[in-house]
Amino acid sequence: MSQIIALISAKGGAGKTSIAVNLAHACAVAGLKVLVIDCDINTNGATAFYRQKEDVRSQLNNCITFQEILYNVLYPEIYKIDTEKIPVVVEENLEFIPGGKYLVYGGADNEDKKEQYEKLKTKLAEYIAEWVENYDILIMDQGAGYNSLIEMMLSFATEILIVREPDRISLGLAQDLFERVRKTSKHIISCVNKIPAEKYNSIKDSSEEDILVKCIGFKYDYDFTRQTEEGENIEPMPVSWESGKWKKGNESALSRIALTVFKEYKNIINDYLQNIEDEQKQREQREQEERERIEQERMEQGKIEAKRFLKLCGIAVLGGVLSGIIFYYIQAATLKLTTGIAITLSILIGIIMMALSGIPAMIQLKKIPYDEFDDEFE
Repeated sequence: MSQIIALISAKGGAGKTSIAVNLAHACAVAGLKVLVIDCDINTNGATAFYRQKEDVRSQLNNCITFQEILYNVLYPEIYKIDTEKIPVVVEENLEFIPGGKYLVYGGADNEDKKEQYEKLKTKLAEYIAEWVENYDILIMDQGAGYNSLIEMMLSFATEILIVREPDRISLGLAQDLFERVRKTSKHIISCVNKIPAEKYNSIKDSSEEDILVKCIGFKYDYDFTRQTEEGENIEPMPVSWESGKWKKGNESALSRIALTVFKEYKNIINDYLQNIEDEQKQREQREQEERERIEQERMEQGKIEAKRFLKLCGIAVLGGVLSGIIFYYIQAATLKLTTGIAITLSILIGIIMMALSGIPAMIQLKKIPYDEFDDEFE
């Protein structure tokens, strides 16, 4: 059965759009077919996000919009939907219906509007039924606050995600919103989002202030802001890695949200995350084996260089000793120096010749990777 998730917030700026588009991406890369609908006609947050992607931007002028769907229902005599228009293809397994430009529906305040409301709800139910046939997951990014259009869209949802910021004012507003939507008898999840980076690592997974099921949203830092403004998606990462970077990062936060919200597809998402983890472990193993191979080669090469160095040192010592002895006997036959002077000069010449012969050994010494072969010389 398809899951239909509606994201709402008591006030703007809570970050429900960033959660919506990244949840959609996470599910799409896991192999689920996803449709995102920008139901926030006032601000078009999801549309603004996807507009940053060049391949999406090129499709926005010739695609169906949520506004057009509403127009067609409200004013069928004067507004027809172009049947050739289809949702925007964002990436493999992910399609998108942008919002539009104008608010077209305000609520059921009188008899005429009540009839219009029922007509709109019936027609939208037909669209929903068609989308459910074609997609595994429908993500509806709603506007802030609560009105008749939001109430209508919530009636189609299987889950409602209330997104709030981590302050007491947002908590109070979220609780008020919860009281308004709880009558829908839907599965409601509270998501605390945009947590300051300095507080993110200390936040807990549960709190007595929470309303129903809770999940932790994104860490609000420079990278999160940049990715959102540039239309970049956060890539889901396993939540079980030992590295704190992944445990507390937005990549793992995205995975936790997906596993909390899309319980029908938990196994599929888990399998995808497990594959990522397996690939990472295999990559790390290959890298470790490559490092060990290189270190072994350096070790072997170092041993060869060390042997050459010792051989050259032996040659230098032998050359110095022989030079001293040869000079001693030559001077005895020619210069006939006193014994003390002859021995002194022989030693001096031997040292000089040993130093000159040791130059190749000093050059060879520089080739030995001491950082890898300390143990060899201990």
